[in-house]
Amino acid sequence: MPESTTDWISAVANSVVAVGLLLVWLQVRIAAKGLAVSQQALAAVIEQLSLQRSSIEQVTTQVNLAKSAYADSHELERRKTAIQLIKDWVDFLHKNGTGAKAFAETLDFQKTKLLWQEKQLDIPLNLKAYLEKTVPSIGVIQTVNESTARLTEPQSSLIRREAVSYLNTIETVLAARRHGIADAEMLEEQFANLVVPSDGKQILVQLRNIAGGVSAFPSIEEFVREIEQKKVTFSKKAKLGSAA
Repeated sequence: MPESTTDWISAVANSVVAVGLLLVWLQVRIAAKGLAVSQQALAAVIEQLSLQRSSIEQVTTQVNLAKSAYADSHELERRKTAIQLIKDWVDFLHKNGTGAKAFAETLDFQKTKLLWQEKQLDIPLNLKAYLEKTVPSIGVIQTVNESTARLTEPQSSLIRREAVSYLNTIETVLAARRHGIADAEMLEEQFANLVVPSDGKQILVQLRNIAGGVSAFPSIEEFVREIEQKKVTFSKKAKLGSAA
């Protein structure tokens, strides 16, 4: 093969190799640039995510602060409501007293039923003076004999009405406690002394049962059970401690 031909082939071959190398170099450059662009895009995304995370944390902090402020405000309102209910209760007692309620608690089931039905009712004579003193609007109670007095139907109706008003007032207060409208602890402090298991005090339990029990006075029913359980548990613990 002539030398000129060989040189020409070599030149073409070298040119092809050079072009190939150039193409490889260009691909490498393009890939490098693409990688740089990808890295920049990734960095931008990471920065954006960081900003979003910071914003979310700020919003979360604000929400938590708002929730805390709402809870504090709600608790304050519940305490105010409890104080107002206690005041209303004191006003009720000052106006009506507890004579009718205390009398009703002395009756057995049959006499309580007669009272609920507003019927004539014979009572021990020693309760005559007590009722005339503590329930002035009852007037003079008839004396039957040396051991018995008698309530007329209007007098029986009056005592029933006052005893039911007593129950309704307590039910209103304890309903606010049961439904979280008023501070439960404050109301428990004021009303727990009305429930004394050892003395059988259960807030006119016989009258409540005749009136409908839990359906008529659900909040009183629940409160009595709760306080009885606490006091019975406390009594058992106290006895255990004494024995030790």
